[in-house]
Amino acid sequence: MKRLFLYNAVIAAQTLLALAFQFVFALRFGASASSDAYFAGMAVFALIAGVASFFTHMFMQYYNDLKVKDAADAGRFYQAVMTVSLAAGAASFGAMAVFGEPLARAFAPGFSVQAAAEMKSFVLVLGAALVWNRAVALNNALINAEMRFLLPYLLGLLAPLFNIGAVLFFSGSYGINAIAWATLSSGLFSLLATSLFIKKDMGFGLSFRFWHPAIAGLVRDSFSIRFAYQLWALREPAAVNFLSRFPEGSLSFYFYAVRLLSALLNVVATPVIHVFAAKASRLISSGSFAGARRLMGIASVRSFVFFTVACLPLTIFLQDLLKVFFSQKFSAAEIGHIYLMFLSLVPAYACAAAEMPFNNVVAAMKMGRRAMFISTGGVVFFLAALAASAPGAGIYAVSISMGAASSAVLAAYILSARAATLRPVPPVGFSEAPRH
Repeated sequence: MKRLFLYNAVIAAQTLLALAFQFVFALRFGASASSDAYFAGMAVFALIAGVASFFTHMFMQYYNDLKVKDAADAGRFYQAVMTVSLAAGAASFGAMAVFGEPLARAFAPGFSVQAAAEMKSFVLVLGAALVWNRAVALNNALINAEMRFLLPYLLGLLAPLFNIGAVLFFSGSYGINAIAWATLSSGLFSLLATSLFIKKDMGFGLSFRFWHPAIAGLVRDSFSIRFAYQLWALREPAAVNFLSRFPEGSLSFYFYAVRLLSALLNVVATPVIHVFAAKASRLISSGSFAGARRLMGIASVRSFVFFTVACLPLTIFLQDLLKVFFSQKFSAAEIGHIYLMFLSLVPAYACAAAEMPFNNVVAAMKMGRRAMFISTGGVVFFLAALAASAPGAGIYAVSISMGAASSAVLAAYILSARAATLRPVPPVGFSEAPRH
């Protein structure tokens, strides 16, 4: 419990800094062409970064499986996966350089000339972070697999700190590109810090190993699981595309609400989920599938309850708080849009809080096809709801559709679990059984 309290404290600090960044960002850019360009550019970056993770997403589970048999072999596996991660990052950067501009146009066809130009420039600068983005995620996964959560949490403080400094001191000269440069700097520092920690504490130095027998299985299972996540993540490009066709600032209303809810979800649910994911991965590696399922139910309920309780004060007081702090930058109508967008997104995030443990167990059990089926249905449901609600709900059609789709996906996971169809796939080193 003491460790969980410490993790909560660090994540609370992360969240406060992230909110501080959003605060200074909103005061600097408001709901404008620049803010729209920033949020849309981050969506492009997230899409390509997600594709880069197709090859290594299941690293923690495979590492734990191998460590049960041979710790030294698990270290060699990490080194081989690091080589794959760096190669995938370099390929992603190349893709960003080549396809960044057409992707930006496809994401936001309704942008003004100014917003489109700013988005293109921002995406091209930020693309360099893709080279080491997956390597940082891999190092964090290894450290978490060893149940040493503190360093990744502490390094999570860097990005908002760098971003705040970028907005305060450099945005006047470089606009939103200052944030892109800050993101590059914090990511590179995190890679160096985690690599040094792993070398000193675990003895795994950088070694360009190009193969390990478990790589093929890792890529296969990571691709299927991550592909499911990316299918589900396609809601965001659809939201950007839809909102870019509305008046300037509409996209920013949505993302200001999203950032606030994401921060809230992060501080109340992430510590529970991270500890749960590591424990569940170990339970599954040792063959204790029933224990992992029980843990999943407990974590899901806790995550949902913590998030819902934390949301209640903001549903009452958020509009007044926005007026106090942002009345000089936003009009009363703009504040009203942000508040209503927040309220209409709460159901989607409450469902996401409950769904997170299911995602971890599905990943640990290597059930990519099940996740793909549920995610595909969720995206189709979202697009259908968006098309149906757009004529009457306007910009709020996005948030309404997010809630409907998230509810459907959560229901699918719950029904699947109750029907006892979440059946495990044996981990590396165990006797094989038919895959489901």
